[in-house]
Order: sequence, then structure tokens, then C-alpha cells
Amino acid sequence: MEWRRGEITVAVLGQLDNPVDIDGWAVLRDALDIVETTSEYQDELQERFEEFLDSFTSEAYDTLEAADDDYEVDLPLTELTELEELATRWGVPSPELGSLYRDMAEIQDRRDESEEEQRRRDRRRQNQPTLWDAVESVPHGGASIFDHL
Repeated sequence: MEWRRGEITVAVLGQLDNPVDIDGWAVLRDALDIVETTSEYQDELQERFEEFLDSFTSEAYDTLEAADDDYEVDLPLTELTELEELATRWGVPSPELGSLYRDMAEIQDRRDESEEEQRRRDRRRQNQPTLWDAVESVPHGGASIFDHL
């Protein structure tokens, strides 16, 4: 039975061993919480996670810079939150993630305020009468239509 456990461990980790995104790293971390491995293997995976974290953080800084100039740049706020929690689980806390999140949240708040202001302006424009709405279109009591212009 013990030899089967080893085969299962190798098979599971063989499938999960090369994560490329946050979800993959989370699943691998979950598996490591259940499956017994050597400390050397866990250290190697932790180093690879640190590389992934550094790469993601670098890309997030690039995104932050681009978002300042371009309103259409997507802000990875959810991913930053997930990654910060995952980094703690891997034992690699990163204070940069919290700072990045706050900076991106400020940009998102400005965007939200701008969109709300634009909606208010659009509603005001829709509620303002046009020249034709403001002027009676039917002449009264012998007046001509030109009296209303």
C-alpha cells in the first residue's frame, strides 16, 4: 500500500508541478498540504513561486503605469488579492502587493467617479427640454406660428 501512495504522489505532483497562473499555484499549494514531499522539493517549489510572484509583480507595475495614461487598461485587483493570500500560504509575503492594490484601487475609484459623473451629465442632458419642447408648437387665438419663434 505504501508504494502505491508514492506512485500516486508522483502522479499528482507530476500533473500539478508546472503551474503558470495563480489558480495553478493555488492548486499546487493545496496538494502540498495533503501530499507528503521532501523539504528540498518544497524549497524548490517555493523558489519557483517567488519567481512567479516577482514576474507577476513586475507586470502589475507595468499595468499600473499604463493605467495612469489609458482608461481602457484592465486593473487586476482580484488577482492581486488572491496572490497576496497565496503568497502568505507559500510563506512568501510580499508587501508590494498591498501597495500595488491600493494604487490600482485609487485609479479604479477615479474611473468609477468619472463614469458616475458622465452618467449624471447624460441624465441631465436627457431631462433638459429642447427648443421645440420649450416653445408651444400650436398658435393660440389668431396668432401665427411666427409669433412663437
